[in-house]
Amino acid sequence: MTLLNYVDLSNNTFDPSPSPQWFWKLPQLSALVIQSGRLYGTVPMKLFSSPQLQQVILDGNAFNGTLDLGRSISSELSMVSFKDNDFSSVTVTSSYNGTLALAGNPVCDHLPNTAYCNVTQHAPSPAYTTSLVKCFSGACPPEQSMSPQSCGCAYPYQGVMYFRAPFFADVGNGTAFQELESKLWTKLELSPGSVALQDPFFNSDSYMQVQVKLFPSGGPYFNRTEVMRIGFDLSNQTFKPPKEFGPYYFIASPYPFPDRNGPASKSKGAIIGIAVGCGVLLIALVGAAVYAFMQRRRAQKATEELGGPFASWARSEERGGAPRLKGARWFSCEELKRSTNNFAEANELGYGGYGKVYRGMLPNGQFIAIKRAQQGSMQGGHEFKTEIELLSRVHHKNLVGLVGFCFEQGEQMLVYEYMSAGTLRDSLTGKPSSRLVSSR
Repeated sequence: MTLLNYVDLSNNTFDPSPSPQWFWKLPQLSALVIQSGRLYGTVPMKLFSSPQLQQVILDGNAFNGTLDLGRSISSELSMVSFKDNDFSSVTVTSSYNGTLALAGNPVCDHLPNTAYCNVTQHAPSPAYTTSLVKCFSGACPPEQSMSPQSCGCAYPYQGVMYFRAPFFADVGNGTAFQELESKLWTKLELSPGSVALQDPFFNSDSYMQVQVKLFPSGGPYFNRTEVMRIGFDLSNQTFKPPKEFGPYYFIASPYPFPDRNGPASKSKGAIIGIAVGCGVLLIALVGAAVYAFMQRRRAQKATEELGGPFASWARSEERGGAPRLKGARWFSCEELKRSTNNFAEANELGYGGYGKVYRGMLPNGQFIAIKRAQQGSMQGGHEFKTEIELLSRVHHKNLVGLVGFCFEQGEQMLVYEYMSAGTLRDSLTGKPSSRLVSSR
């Protein structure tokens, strides 16, 4: 309990109660948020002297008497909000320079023009964004961004970092975010200044969400080896952020690798050749479309004759009557073999009565966990279909999501998001997670 740093208990149907004593007994507390929590009585001055405290938001309760922030206010405290309570007076020393919001309290009936009684006076500080002030203004082509290090356009490796429990609540804290930038380019072996952070904010799960862009040096692209190395260090939490950011996870965006042949200048003859080729390609595409349509008809007929467990599902889906999968996709056996280096033993995460679980990586750099049923423990086709439909609809911040499934060549496999923190046993024993073994 003493390690809690962000507490939000808003909109719960608690029994009416006075201020809990644990308010001022959490040395790591950075944010206390309890809106409409049915709290009453006075607020102890000790609360505002907690050394790490940055935000106190206790709107919509029944606190009364005098709100006294005391004389030992935390230097980190930047927001105190007690809107819609019953305070009749307030005592604030000149040492407090943060925001105080008391609109909707009786004290404001007599002091309507006071800053802390102004309903509109609470404006959040601007979110931090890496500065590009030294760069000339200008737009980059699609999929490119301006590097803060070189001021040139490049294809960054980007994604979103989700910090589960940061020790600060101010998304405009330039010092903290600049320290994160420095740590990223140092530990990921990038050029100094080649990291850009954008639009940090707290999402509905109270996680701090930060857009991250990492820029290559010496060219507009990262190569595949660099992308895999950086992606592994972030997705597997090998990279450790500054301690005030706490634990995190990272979701990467697909990287736009260049064509292998690269751009080339086109002569007049080449342009004519391309035009002729396009004409031939158009004819070929029409023929391919006709062929694909015929093959689809044959496949549909074969499926109906086979009468497998997914046959009626496919036919119903075409009519729009059957339930649809929510985000899950179909994988072929070959795709999952490639992602695990043919189910290499080194990529095995664990096993159970159902079968084995393997770690894999998709072509876009996303890490996955593959649950592969063994012979003798497979479900019937209808049961497997039902499980897929159910799992594809379950979404919760504490559950790994279903990415897809494989149901061919006698295999039943479920593909989940990869959670790199390991098993409970790993966490208790300190067993390190291993890198993905790849033949590439």
